[in-house]
Amino acid sequence: CTAEVGDGSLYVSFRGTDDTIVGWKEDFNMSFRCPVPAQELAAAYLWDVAAQHTGTLLLCGHSKGGNLAVYAAANCRPDVSARLARVFSHDGPGFLEQALQSEAFRQVLPKIEKTLPQSSMIGMLLEHQENYKIVKSSSISIWQHNPFSWEINGDDFSYRSELTGDARYLNATLNQWIRAMSAEERAQLVDTIYGLIDLDNIATFAQLRAEWQTSFPEIFRSFSGLSPQNKAFLLQMLKELASMGIKNFPELFE
Repeated sequence: CTAEVGDGSLYVSFRGTDDTIVGWKEDFNMSFRCPVPAQELAAAYLWDVAAQHTGTLLLCGHSKGGNLAVYAAANCRPDVSARLARVFSHDGPGFLEQALQSEAFRQVLPKIEKTLPQSSMIGMLLEHQENYKIVKSSSISIWQHNPFSWEINGDDFSYRSELTGDARYLNATLNQWIRAMSAEERAQLVDTIYGLIDLDNIATFAQLRAEWQTSFPEIFRSFSGLSPQNKAFLLQMLKELASMGIKNFPELFE
């Protein structure tokens, strides 16, 4: 959505992932594909807003919305790019390396302001080149992704100097695991996992949790029904993740 700030500028805001299973699959697709449909739609929405209004543009998003804001900023027409003042990404994941090497991204990089909670997981996924500030959170671990847990100091966030040990450990492990896979292996892994949880009459994770007595056994049956090749592939990927987790364990105590 777009809000008029009151000084003639426009605040263009992109939401994060919804609770649908297919929505999360697109998030995982970002590990091997750029652009995904949501990124293309974000760029199209920015162009539409810029065509209908004049004035300075501010872009913002939380979680996947932060990624969409950055993508839209880096993929707009030169006349729209000249109107961009700031791009705020609040715990938004990064991009594939090739996307960061584009001239369009390098031009918008000075305008990006990224904020992460102290135990950030989502915002540190994939590759990123922008600087970021670390915000204190009243929550713990993955629940710090909720921005309503971020602490405020006056008219700004309350900051700290570095990420927590558990965040450094998880980020190092997950990103090394992702980098070790080829794009084809990432696509196969996403499709395999999605196939396990893509159940009839289950569209959201809320439904998956609420109907766990029937959905979980069905997931186990789906796993048992995988081809020997897919089952071996999935187990090998999980084994490699566990191995990297053990290797990076000292990160917890630094």
